[in-house]
Amino acid sequence: MSEKGRIIIDLHAPASPYIVIEFVKTITYHVNKNMITPVITRPTGLAAQSGIPEAWRHAYKNETPLAVLPELKDVLDLYRPEEIFITLKTQESLDIDELNNYIGRKNILIIIPSGEQSLTKEEQNIGRKIYTRKFIRDMNPLTILGIILEKI
Repeated sequence: MSEKGRIIIDLHAPASPYIVIEFVKTITYHVNKNMITPVITRPTGLAAQSGIPEAWRHAYKNETPLAVLPELKDVLDLYRPEEIFITLKTQESLDIDELNNYIGRKNILIIIPSGEQSLTKEEQNIGRKIYTRKFIRDMNPLTILGIILEKI
């Protein structure tokens, strides 16, 4: 991907069709949707059976490219992001406002775990951890997506 400032947002390991569909809808309704590529990795169960086809239809109707890939390594191989962030709440997590230093300057990958399946240690270490300190509890992936899109 040669265009600078591209943002790849990956919903990782969803099982719920609702989360998949709303993830794609939220991105396609954003004013800067042309600089965002939604990706879904490792969908399972009903998310794969009914959520992906419905999300695909919605993305197609709204002229938004949607990639569905089996693993995170496929996202890395295909898009070759310059910076990788994963939304995880840990002691060492950077504040989500740090994204402002990268948006529009580099091709970045933001991984949003669905919370429906556990991340492996390897997956947790794929990129820098980011989160917001404005909330005291973990949030669902759609709330996190909304906060990220607000930063764009």
